Amino acid sequence: MISQTYLDRAQQQHLRQVLQPLSFGGTAIIVCNDRLIASYSHGQATPHQRNQFNTAFEIDSLQKAVTATLVMQLVAQHQLSLQDQLYQFYPQVPGSRLITLRQLLDMTSGLVAQLPTNLTQWTSDQAFLNQQIQQLRFSSNLYGKWNYAPINYMLLSGILEQLTGKSYQQLLTQQIIRPLQLQQTNFAYALPPNSTAAAGYTAQEQVIQTPIAQQHSELGTGQLFMSAWDLYRTEAAMLNGTLLNNASAAQLFVSGSASNYGGGFYQNDDLLRANGSGYGFQTFTRISRNGANAVIILSNHQPAADVDLRQIADQLAQQLFLQV
Repeated sequence: MISQTYLDRAQQQHLRQVLQPLSFGGTAIIVCNDRLIASYSHGQATPHQRNQFNTAFEIDSLQKAVTATLVMQLVAQHQLSLQDQLYQFYPQVPGSRLITLRQLLDMTSGLVAQLPTNLTQWTSDQAFLNQQIQQLRFSSNLYGKWNYAPINYMLLSGILEQLTGKSYQQLLTQQIIRPLQLQQTNFAYALPPNSTAAAGYTAQEQVIQTPIAQQHSELGTGQLFMSAWDLYRTEAAMLNGTLLNNASAAQLFVSGSASNYGGGFYQNDDLLRANGSGYGFQTFTRISRNGANAVIILSNHQPAADVDLRQIADQLAQQLFLQV
């Protein structure tokens, strides 16, 4: 637990004033110069537990930057090159001789997939990928252009498993969870009995039940639960030399298209942005390129139609970055 003595009273009051009128359900934090300066938690985590600072939320698509970091670690170890062709790992994928790993990271591969939305049976990551590959389509019109498709990061996760001989879960635990000593980070399909994980709620305040197989199917793209502080520490470690050296981070986190997307983040000059949504959760990160300053909003209650948490995250980040 972070000591409350570090909190900035004015920032704490401002964060509360912004979120409280919105019937916000979740946890939000603001970090300035590597120090937590504001934190706000509200609403139910589960029917029997309130959201708290250490509550874990499904981070949805924010996981893609974690997957990209695992890929870049292998590049730094000379086990991979971002110019390697997908064909080397999945020759059965249409267009795989044209597609590089860099294009998968940037989502400019031209691959189009219809992923399952309510999977009920699961055997293994590779069996799932092989099944999805059978339905993949390569679009020459989309090749080289940004098209948001989770299959890009699922394939990267499969490549990680092929090269390391470990499951994605084992690799992430070995390379990120243990080195950073993350305490509230777990896979959605393997939550321990003492987990602080929140449930996802609909806008009508109904708990969303997600089958275990469906949680598995979000391979490398949306199957992690993390507290806001664990998420900040992980993203900061990607950027400050802890998980990646500065050269690797600079190579990974660059814009790959007009969308500015690359390596799991949308790239701006001084700011990296990421957004996620699914299973009742909404997640937003705004973090400086050195990892020292950040706004993170994790919600487990679908907000009212007129509430835009993405815009709130942008506004809070703009105010923070004017101060540093």
